[in-house]
Amino acid sequence: MLPSGKHRYRPRKNGNALDDMRNPVGEPTGTARVETEVLVRPLAAPTEAEINELAALFDQYRAHYGQAPESGASASWLRHNLRSGRLAAFVAEVQGAQIGFAITMDLPASLRLGHYWQIRDLFVAPSRRRLGVARVLLDAIRGCAIAAGALRLAVQTEVDNAGAIRLYETCGFTPVEGYRGLALTLVPDEGS
Repeated sequence: MLPSGKHRYRPRKNGNALDDMRNPVGEPTGTARVETEVLVRPLAAPTEAEINELAALFDQYRAHYGQAPESGASASWLRHNLRSGRLAAFVAEVQGAQIGFAITMDLPASLRLGHYWQIRDLFVAPSRRRLGVARVLLDAIRGCAIAAGALRLAVQTEVDNAGAIRLYETCGFTPVEGYRGLALTLVPDEGS
């Protein structure tokens, strides 16, 4: 870990992943290799420019789940939740440009009289996937959660998101048995 919670990672190649490229932490195959440094850092006191850049990626994330892009609304939502401390954001950057993010929450662990971190959202720009960026985001978050005294790091994803589940499991996350997620809708979804 670097000063100010920054983490460095050097993927083996720049740009789109090649079809024949294996796990980026292992030995890659293929031709074009340009080593590029990825820097992961928390947005401790995000500037307007950082929030707007994050909002552009956040809209891509939302679109992935079928939501219409709303960069102004996304920026406003991020600004409110990051500056209020409800959420924390970590960004992965290459040469100063954001290529991925993770959003976390610090939650009470009442039975253990402590706290834990939950990863709410994780996204890597499509052109930067399968290069290890999500893994370095997870590693950076893990390090910061440990430094903050968190008891555990939790994440949830859809049961059919095999790629995310595989990533989380290879990073040490294990399924939680014996619980069932339930929700009560308070505001009707416009799409239903």
